[in-house]
Amino acid sequence: MEQLQHSVASVSANGVVTAKSAGTCTIRTASAQDRSIYDACTVTVEQLNVTLTGMLQDANGKAELFSWDLKNSSTWKPGIEVDTSMAAMAYDPVDKVYYVIDATDRTMVKDASQTWKLHKVDPATDKSLAVADNGIGVSMIDMAYSTKFSAEGSGRLVGVYRMGYVFKPFDPMDTSSVARNDAVMLPVSSHHAQNLIGIASLGVETHSSDAWYDGVTDYWSGDPENPTRSGEYEAERFAILDDAGYLWDLWISEYGGGYGFDYTSTKTPLSALGAPPYDSTSNYVYCSMVADSDGSLYLSRFNGDTNEIYRLRKNASGSCEAVLIGNFGSGVWPALLGGVEASKDEPVTPVIPVPVTPTKPSSKGNSGSAGNSRSDREMPFIDVTCNDWFYDSVKGAWQNYLIDGVTATTYQPNGTLTIAEAIKLAAALHQLDKDGKVTPKNGKGNWYDSYVEYGIVNGILDESYASCTRAQMDTPVTRREFVHILYHHSASFAVVFNYYIKSMPTLQADGCLQGV
Repeated sequence: MEQLQHSVASVSANGVVTAKSAGTCTIRTASAQDRSIYDACTVTVEQLNVTLTGMLQDANGKAELFSWDLKNSSTWKPGIEVDTSMAAMAYDPVDKVYYVIDATDRTMVKDASQTWKLHKVDPATDKSLAVADNGIGVSMIDMAYSTKFSAEGSGRLVGVYRMGYVFKPFDPMDTSSVARNDAVMLPVSSHHAQNLIGIASLGVETHSSDAWYDGVTDYWSGDPENPTRSGEYEAERFAILDDAGYLWDLWISEYGGGYGFDYTSTKTPLSALGAPPYDSTSNYVYCSMVADSDGSLYLSRFNGDTNEIYRLRKNASGSCEAVLIGNFGSGVWPALLGGVEASKDEPVTPVIPVPVTPTKPSSKGNSGSAGNSRSDREMPFIDVTCNDWFYDSVKGAWQNYLIDGVTATTYQPNGTLTIAEAIKLAAALHQLDKDGKVTPKNGKGNWYDSYVEYGIVNGILDESYASCTRAQMDTPVTRREFVHILYHHSASFAVVFNYYIKSMPTLQADGCLQGV
């Protein structure tokens, strides 16, 4: 197969398809012996617009909070360190606390003093506000916050365990009355599954069933033993995944001072993976799941070395799709999901994704904003590594205050340069060369106003830029306008200009600039 390139996706010589940007394209493959024999498929690339949050232990065993902006970053961002290990967790969005079942130390060797206690953790301070004994006597594999059965100051969780056990809504700080013989038991043996590995609430809805039951099922047949009623009732719907790759819908309603249940199941592509492994103690599976507002499910699945992230969702026909998004990196486990939210679209500071030759401090003053140098500080961008060809350029430009990131920790090297961002770069380069420092700061109205004003006053910009609208300034800059802005009225930009001209083909191929 010959290598194919497209703005949406590319195909390598050995047939690996790599997504490049959102959109749809058709890939056609023909026989090398007879080009008239071919086949084609349509590839759709979707931009994920969510941020995942939760807890993990890094490769050094440090337990900490994390966030992963799937829209703007290729990896997760560490948060504050927490004071407990973790086997399962759930986030209470009303009281804004995590409920965590502790595990063991990083060696995962359990001793008699560790009884899977439940911790109520404040994510703002990383401290356990309360610790309760685990009356259940087992470490649940995953837990979900219940929106229907919880109230402020009174969170209720639903947990899953081995052999299809689903623990009914319980108070995580008082599990003395929770027992396995009172749990719902899904008939996972009918799918040759052993464990339930993920649970997430899909919210409250009205559900109709011909046979609501009390939760007891026959172990061998999987049939409900005690149907209690039929009809349409308000219920909370939970998505539950078993280790054979089947996705269960479980509805829980109130009935006679207790609960009524109904369920269905759907096979997913994850059935081809087999069951995720236990850790060395055979106590933990380290999987978790959360639900987005659109019904998509995000699964963190332990593979023995790290946790992988999958997105699952049902299509219009009712069948389930599963997509592998990425992983947390070798040795990072467990990584447990606690929440999912929309990624932020507004940049903290503008991105300038253009290779810039690092500028040495001028003898006229120190480099950096208002004379402060960043040369001794570590670059914060987690999406720019020392293996990237543009690393030194980004680092030098950041140290000299020529650029900032889209967020405090992401640079978005594959982003698109706007006219406003090109103006900032030109103004910053001009002042750094002239005064040895960069003093303009983002404005309170339009962030770029101070740079436009500087450019006009110093003769490097046409006065017409002062009347440009926000929409005009946010449009991608063409190659000719970028050169016009950067080089206009200033021979001192010759080195940067020549570097840019040589880099044009690469920049255009990487999507940093749009053609004229």
